[in-house]
Amino acid sequence: MHGKCAHLPTIRKILDVAVHPNVAICWNCNKQDLEGAGLAANFAMVKDRLGATTHIHDLIHNPYPHKEFFELMADANYTGWLMLEEGKLPKTDTVAALAEQRKVFDKMWAQAQDS
Repeated sequence: MHGKCAHLPTIRKILDVAVHPNVAICWNCNKQDLEGAGLAANFAMVKDRLGATTHIHDLIHNPYPHKEFFELMADANYTGWLMLEEGKLPKTDTVAALAEQRKVFDKMWAQAQDS
């Protein structure tokens, strides 16, 4: 879900050809997810082929609509791993920053499952 293949219509075309059950996507919470008809429509395009890992980014400072995304994942009954992928090191205590992300994650995921 990176580079020239990051656009969801392109990924859908690839999935339509790569029909083996072991072929899945690792959703990456890219800005391309929001293009065209928007996050919900793009997610619907590929939700049937989500893999066991999904990358999420900074839940506090990143403008990606994580709340909406978590609701889409909960509605899809996603049971894979949601993994924090963040390249920037915090300027303060790394462990405390990670704990803060986890707290926000737990709250957002619980709210998504309740909606």
